[in-house]
Amino acid sequence: MLRWSVHLEGGPRRVNHAAVAVGHKVYSFGGYCSGEDYETLRQIDVHVFNSVSLRWMKLPPVRTGGHERAREVPYMRYGHTAVLLDDTIYLWGGRNDTEGACNVLYAFDVNTHRWFTPKISGTVPGARDGHSACVLGKTMYIFGGYEQLADCFSNDIHRLDTTTMVWSLINARVSLNQQSLFFFFF
Repeated sequence: MLRWSVHLEGGPRRVNHAAVAVGHKVYSFGGYCSGEDYETLRQIDVHVFNSVSLRWMKLPPVRTGGHERAREVPYMRYGHTAVLLDDTIYLWGGRNDTEGACNVLYAFDVNTHRWFTPKISGTVPGARDGHSACVLGKTMYIFGGYEQLADCFSNDIHRLDTTTMVWSLINARVSLNQQSLFFFFF
């Protein structure tokens, strides 16, 4: 049942964040808020909204314990995407003012609240922000965004097969119909 509620306290003040619904919770990752320091490299923040209690909670930073482990935790960013597959949230892309755009795939286990970086192969998309992402079956798709190295907006579609962890570029053709726009994937 839909209902109105009063202003909720404790939530993140963000734009260009990524959020994923997991059961009765919404996980919000990173984003941008004017006035915050985006020059200092730090871990991405994770806020969790409980839709039953109507409360926000900020997860504590992950203890990395060493340089290798630190690379498995994404840095603060905006313009990234996140999708849910089973009990794992995949976070991809985005940028910050120190490191620029990123093309590393990060994974967040919703049961343990731990980050890891899956071993991937294939045609990894160029680092970008402002793209979109979705999941169909066991496949994550990303589309568009601004590619930093190419200094242009992309219209590429990439897919990540999460069973093999292989990225591939999709060769798509567009058919312009007067009533609809269709994409054909090969």
